[in-house]
Amino acid sequence: RERMQRNGISIGVAAMAAMLSQQASAWPAVPANVSAWLGKLALSGGSTGRVAASAWFGAKSLAAIAVALFVAGVVVVQGTVSRTEPIAKAEVTTPPAAAAASVPVLAEPAPAATSEPAPASSTATAALPAAVRAKAPEPSTWREVVDAYKAHQDRIRRISFDYTNTTKGTYFYQSFSPQPGTHNYSERGSLATDGERCATKYYRWGRHFAENVPANEPLYSVYAYDSDTLVQFNGRGGEFDGGPGLLWIIPNAIDSALQQSAFSDGRVFLLHTAYPGAEMLGFPVTMCGLRMEEILYGAHQISLRPAKEPVGGMECYVIDADTDYGVFAVWFSPERDYNAAKSVIVLGPGDIYERSPLLPGTSAYFEYSADKFTQVNGCWVPMESTSRDIAKLLNHNGFDTTSRHKRSNIKLPTMGEDSNAYAVNGDDIPNGARLMPNIGESRAAGDPEWIWQDGEFILVADTPGAKPIRRSDAAGFGGGILAGAQ
Repeated sequence: RERMQRNGISIGVAAMAAMLSQQASAWPAVPANVSAWLGKLALSGGSTGRVAASAWFGAKSLAAIAVALFVAGVVVVQGTVSRTEPIAKAEVTTPPAAAAASVPVLAEPAPAATSEPAPASSTATAALPAAVRAKAPEPSTWREVVDAYKAHQDRIRRISFDYTNTTKGTYFYQSFSPQPGTHNYSERGSLATDGERCATKYYRWGRHFAENVPANEPLYSVYAYDSDTLVQFNGRGGEFDGGPGLLWIIPNAIDSALQQSAFSDGRVFLLHTAYPGAEMLGFPVTMCGLRMEEILYGAHQISLRPAKEPVGGMECYVIDADTDYGVFAVWFSPERDYNAAKSVIVLGPGDIYERSPLLPGTSAYFEYSADKFTQVNGCWVPMESTSRDIAKLLNHNGFDTTSRHKRSNIKLPTMGEDSNAYAVNGDDIPNGARLMPNIGESRAAGDPEWIWQDGEFILVADTPGAKPIRRSDAAGFGGGILAGAQ
């Protein structure tokens, strides 16, 4: 296209893409729906593309030249787009050097099939660039909006990134202090998840409930969940509970005592553990364990507002819903692949909060806004957000906090690329870390005691007749989920 422009031939981007798509001999088979969308783009791409195509070339001539240019290496087909865009800007401004990032692109040929089942996002539509998907007919019902949101969440559920988070506010819990306390803590870490497995590592410092951790000795935590076994390590400043840290290895975690723990939030805990940006992954309610569309599909009453409403310069569809988890108002942005640009959730008596109905005189409020998105592999992904969480519970317990969350180094891996992501590296666990019983269990006097030392567990205490702990490749010491375990 650039060579043609230099020779005085102006051809629309969409028309060029459409002609390329017709060359079945030069490309792998193109799904019919992809060709149909490219054809519509060519017809609606503006007068420049139509006039140039009709005045200078017939369709076959233009296609032949396009293929010739491609074979000569002049046309570069790019399969990955990465661009950051503040949500407040209604238009995308692309610098000249990155002009190729603004055009519709053809997806690269699909990789060879693997033995791993394809996720729900592995469809021809998922491979389409955002600019092509955005041309779909506008939804007219709430279900069409939520379906579009779900489809995109399925596309971006396999994700990895680094993050920082800051939280400030107040709390009052009599179990921590007879007086109101202050939250003022920061966190940095990394997370990888595919919606079934998860691994994360983070450092936290500052005042968090009863903790007041100095920045030079932060709380250090590591988690990995491989859809069966959970490995969890907690340490702080070289010492934690009288030693370098505590290590849990919990097989069959989703059905274990962990599920009944007061600090458990079910699937969200197992997938995202203590990750503070769960809203950006589509989980809007604390300790609910359900993704946004799961809650909305099960609403008692739900409706789509008659007109779009602006959020940060974008026109959004707005859905109102009365659910088991509160009254929802959610703003979905079609310009950002139907990501939730904003949500407000109000809970009152009877609504489920932390897995139990709120009692009379109690309430909760969650407000979330996506402040910035970035485009990765043609998909819009939330990059920065602000959250306000308020709870008024029994005995004047509760909190009022504001969190600001930022992601970086965001990737959307393909199947197989993240196959080694969901394990704890043995080097992440310091020597001397104590192996603990499963959550909900306790070590009796005289039971064996194991510590982690140079990549293996060492028996440091044993009493004749005590319950033995057997090493097992399947579960007992983590097997494959704890890389380097002996």
